[in-house]
Amino acid sequence: MNRNLSGLAVASAVLLAVSAAAPAFAQTESRTTTVMDRQRPELDPLGGKAGGFTIYPSVEIEQTYNDNIFATQNNTIDDFITTFRPAVRIVSDWNQHYLGFNGSADVVRYWSNDQEDHETADLRVDGRIDIRRDTNVTGAAGYEKGSEERGSVNDAGGITPTEFDVVSLDAGVFNQWNRVSVSADGSIRQRDFDDVRTTTGTVNNDDRDRDEYKLDVRGGYEIQEQYEAFAQLILTSVDYLDRLDDNGLNRDSEGYEIRGGARIDFTGILFGDVFIGYLNRDYDDPTLRSVDTVVGGLDLTWNVTPLTTVIGGFTREVSETTLAAASGTLKTEYKVSVDHELLRNLILSARAAMSTEEFEGIAREDDYLNAGIGAKYMLNRNFSLVLDYDYEERDSNVAGSDYETNKILLRLRAQL
Repeated sequence: MNRNLSGLAVASAVLLAVSAAAPAFAQTESRTTTVMDRQRPELDPLGGKAGGFTIYPSVEIEQTYNDNIFATQNNTIDDFITTFRPAVRIVSDWNQHYLGFNGSADVVRYWSNDQEDHETADLRVDGRIDIRRDTNVTGAAGYEKGSEERGSVNDAGGITPTEFDVVSLDAGVFNQWNRVSVSADGSIRQRDFDDVRTTTGTVNNDDRDRDEYKLDVRGGYEIQEQYEAFAQLILTSVDYLDRLDDNGLNRDSEGYEIRGGARIDFTGILFGDVFIGYLNRDYDDPTLRSVDTVVGGLDLTWNVTPLTTVIGGFTREVSETTLAAASGTLKTEYKVSVDHELLRNLILSARAAMSTEEFEGIAREDDYLNAGIGAKYMLNRNFSLVLDYDYEERDSNVAGSDYETNKILLRLRAQL
């Protein structure tokens, strides 16, 4: 897998070198407009007006075939899965300030393995107060009812999937003086995991319940138009509701991350962010190893032509885990995607990602490969079809933890 990661890095370098020599195509929209987010007035939904708001309702019916629904190495089980997804988006039409609401739900039904049936929901309200032209305050509140994927290393292996609830609060402030900008964003995430039954009893997931706090302070300086240097400080704190987990460990932690980077724009068709930094995470339990590492990120968008967009980059970050004796996971991911507008109403897509997850404190290391292709056909402003194929592979140094999955999906979307 390391050879694959090196190959992807070389391919990315070649891609960037070619882009530097590419001609600058004329763009009729913003230089940062990609194929997927470009406005299409004849195909975009109109929504319904309600005072100073526009309401965009939609519903999707999705049919998926998965050849390994439990993400296991042996004795794989396949199934067909039907998903019904109603959603609504409400946005303000005000000249100043903003208020929006997003709500959706997934009703998931397996044809042969009904113990895997589940429902999820996602609700979020967010707003912005424009104090003056270059100063604003933002806020958001959300609720998510989710279901843990079977391929997760934290999956409890219950008869039914592990369900969880997440309550979130966000607030931020932004101000700019000429070339200097300063922002501060804070967030709280409260995660609550349900217990699950197994063939031998009940798995207690209360020791996974936790509150996550984050403060992100960023300062930027515009060196010249389209080029900004920035420095960033991120403070995190994780507080588990149970003082000790089922293995007798105190998983509470505090950490910080320092970043320095730039927002860049080459030739008007290649743009994005790049940063490098240092991360530290200390755990209250002395037996859990601290995480100290160099981190970085690269997120570049290349509008090769007005009809083709390439997005690529890498990230390196630390995530929570409750795997016995492991303090956290250090994940490094490389990814690239291509979107091409073959016709005004037909978009073809391809994607690939490679990642490595190292579990701090234990010898486990998982390598992932994900690749897929898809097509989106917009019949008119009210109906669209998506056909997608996805492949995922995990290669672990822990015996019995490897798996491969193939998924084929067909989705019909209706919207107003």
